[in-house]
Amino acid sequence: FTRLPWVGAGIGTLGLVVSLALRAGNPKQFAFSWLVAFLFFLSLALGALFFVLIHFATQAGWGIVVRRLAENTMGTLPLFALLFVPVTMGMGELFPWIHGIAEGKDHVLNGKAPYLNTSFFVGRAVAYFACWSAIAMFYVQRSRTQDATASHSISANLRRFSGPAIIVLALTQTFAAVDWIMSLNPYWYSTIFGVYWFAGSFVSFFAFLTLMVLILRRAKLM
Repeated sequence: FTRLPWVGAGIGTLGLVVSLALRAGNPKQFAFSWLVAFLFFLSLALGALFFVLIHFATQAGWGIVVRRLAENTMGTLPLFALLFVPVTMGMGELFPWIHGIAEGKDHVLNGKAPYLNTSFFVGRAVAYFACWSAIAMFYVQRSRTQDATASHSISANLRRFSGPAIIVLALTQTFAAVDWIMSLNPYWYSTIFGVYWFAGSFVSFFAFLTLMVLILRRAKLM
C-alpha cells in the first residue's frame, strides 16, 4: 500500500502519454472520452468535499472514523485543475456553440453568447477550481493541525465555515454541470440538472468510500 501511490502515478502518466499520442488519430473521440472520465473522477472528489462539509456543519460524530479517507479524496481537487487542460484543448470538438456563435446565424446561440463564450467559459472554470481547491486545502490542513494540537478552536472554526462553504460548493458545482455537460447541447434546457450531478457526486462518493473501507479492512489497515 505504501507503493500504491507511485504505482498509480506511473500508470496514470503512461496512460496520459499514450492518450495524447493517439489523440491525433481521432481528436473528437479523445475529447469526449477524456471529458467523461474527468467528470466521473471529479465527482468523487467533490462528493468527498461535500461529505466533509456536511460532517462539520451537522457536528456529526459517526463520520470521524472515515473522514480522513474523505479528506484524502478531496485533497486531489487541485490536480483536477491541471487535468482540465485537455478539456480546453478539445473545446472545439466538444461544444457546438463555439462554432454556432462564431457563425452568427443562430438566434438561440446568439442570445446565449454573453454566457457561452470561450473566455467567460474558461474564466468560470478557473473560478470553480479556485473555490474547490481553496476549501479542500483549508479543511485538509486545518484538520491535520487539529489532530496534532487537539485544539477545540480549530474544530469550531471548521464548523463555522462549513455552512458558507456548502453554499459556494453547491452553486459552483451546479454551474459547472451546466457549463461542462448541459452545454454539450446548447438547445437543452433543464432547471434541475445541476442538482442531479451535485447529488450524484455525493452518492458516488459513498459507494467509493464503502469500497475503500472494505479494501482497507481486508488488508488489516483499518
